[in-house]
Amino acid sequence: MNPAKPSPAPTATVPPPASQYFARAVALHMEGKGEEALGELERALERTDRLAGSALAGPGLAEIHSAIGYIHFECRRFEKAAESYHKLLEIEPRYPSGRRNLALCLEALGRWQLAAGQFEEVLATEPDSQETALGLGACYLRLGAPRQALEAYDRCLRNQPDLEPAQFGKAVALQLQKKFPEAAEIYRRILEKNPGSEECLTNAISVAGEVEDYAAVQPFAERLLAIRPGAAAALQGLAGAAFAAGDNHQAAQWCAALVESNPDSFEGWFNLGVACQNMGKHAQAAAAYSSAARLRPRDPQLLVNLAIAYQEAGDTEHAMDTCRQALEVAPDSAQALWNLALLVETPRRSGTSRSWSKSRAASRRHSNSTPGSSSRCRIRRMPASTWGTPASWLPIIAGRPKPSMLASANVRTGSRRG
Repeated sequence: MNPAKPSPAPTATVPPPASQYFARAVALHMEGKGEEALGELERALERTDRLAGSALAGPGLAEIHSAIGYIHFECRRFEKAAESYHKLLEIEPRYPSGRRNLALCLEALGRWQLAAGQFEEVLATEPDSQETALGLGACYLRLGAPRQALEAYDRCLRNQPDLEPAQFGKAVALQLQKKFPEAAEIYRRILEKNPGSEECLTNAISVAGEVEDYAAVQPFAERLLAIRPGAAAALQGLAGAAFAAGDNHQAAQWCAALVESNPDSFEGWFNLGVACQNMGKHAQAAAAYSSAARLRPRDPQLLVNLAIAYQEAGDTEHAMDTCRQALEVAPDSAQALWNLALLVETPRRSGTSRSWSKSRAASRRHSNSTPGSSSRCRIRRMPASTWGTPASWLPIIAGRPKPSMLASANVRTGSRRG
């Protein structure tokens, strides 16, 4: 019997080269399997590290880090994406688009100062990069530096005068510098070409409201409301126009619609209280002010108005308590001091209707003569936080290309143009 042939010696399993992991990552990513693609890229990274300098190394570390950063950004994991781009730049500081993509990650994380610094560095070597200048302008707006933002947007517009995101950013920068006519003109030109721009309509309402041009506020607000029913800026604008026309009933209706669609609108509740109070509906005014007080319990003007509403509704106890609260917040408030004095003094009088009428008349005379108080219940103008804020322009500025667009060539082909 012939002896059995010896089994062949087992051969060592040779891991595939990094390029195969990279190719699999490309295929998986194109199938929408981002997590699996990341796994292949991590293996490619490990393989490349191990075989650095070898012919089997495959794609370089920079390409792999760029692709990993791209997928993390696409999945909105901005912190991890930034880490990958940091590693990329440590390996190859001049890697194409690496610094710009890092800046976009930092911008997405709200690290405006750091992002601006990275955008500035990119512009030093790529002075004509429109996307980079747009990013820089957005960061400066967020940093409250409209002058620098204006410079960035003007830089874009010198190369491409009709670039709408740059036009819009410039208008916002002018608006923040209180250059309202110039801002209004830009918004008007944008709306001629893009009449459905909600962000532009919102800021056009804001600018018109700032200069109290309610004839302009109303049509902008009506257009915005037609596009987006319940839009806070539109309802605020229409309420402001109604107040300006002396139509408290219509103002109350718009304010009621505002708080129905936006229950956390302090200005909506406040101005609903003003409208009701102006119509003599003191109980309803007190209820509206109370809702506003739940949102901002230490607003001194609100507390004064609420105290007056209680007083005029005949609820002396609540009126006195609220006046005291107002004085705790603003000890020098002439309105609160005067109304509290009246409330304390009134019970000591004879109780006749004549004495009560005198005290009410005195209250009105004093309030109307108090510096900075043209009436006891002042309309609360919509502040910057609700009239054309950064939140209203972010949707347009956020439309810039993202790293997923800029870096797509990396993942799909391994190109260094990502």
